[in-house]
Amino acid sequence: MYYKLLLAVSIMLLLSLSAFPQEAEVGKDKMSTEPMEMMPPQPLNNAMLNWLVGEWEGTTETNMGKSEDWMKIEKGLDGQFLLMHYKGKNTEVKDEAMKSMKEQMHMTDEQINEMMQKPYMGMGVITLNPKSGELMGYWFDSYRDVSKGTGTVEAAKSMMTWTSPAMGTMSRTTEKLGPDKMKITIKGKDTSGIEFEGTSMMTRKK
Repeated sequence: MYYKLLLAVSIMLLLSLSAFPQEAEVGKDKMSTEPMEMMPPQPLNNAMLNWLVGEWEGTTETNMGKSEDWMKIEKGLDGQFLLMHYKGKNTEVKDEAMKSMKEQMHMTDEQINEMMQKPYMGMGVITLNPKSGELMGYWFDSYRDVSKGTGTVEAAKSMMTWTSPAMGTMSRTTEKLGPDKMKITIKGKDTSGIEFEGTSMMTRKK
């Protein structure tokens, strides 16, 4: 399949070049002096993003309750992106959160308990915009949600805002506390109007 695709692209390229010989000749000098835009940038080499690579474990406490968390971050696509895998399991749900979900989402106790017993799983990709240097990324989760994120990164901190039509808006700040310790602060509001905020403390395992 790969060789067929490569052959097809090569044929299309040859046809396009042969179809416009005059334009190719006129732009010859310009093409020889300007860098090729199709060349990929150098792999990510940001101190904070490099530090994030590894396997992490920890806990999260929010106004909704508590959870145990696992996260793995690695580089992919020739080092151009950080690939993130996350799994969280609820260990405590506050009564106020249960009541709010029942009122806002019109869920029964059984439905809420079933939802809370299932682990939350997510995966995402982030990178630096090669032109602006800003963070950008996408997040996918087990609720079939797709969130788009943008933000900034400093020497020991990254800040991103994530938005999606299904889950609302969330800000997420990740701080380096030591060689193998991080703190993640979250704050947001879902589409039903429920506000949430919390803190995750993570320790590197590998």
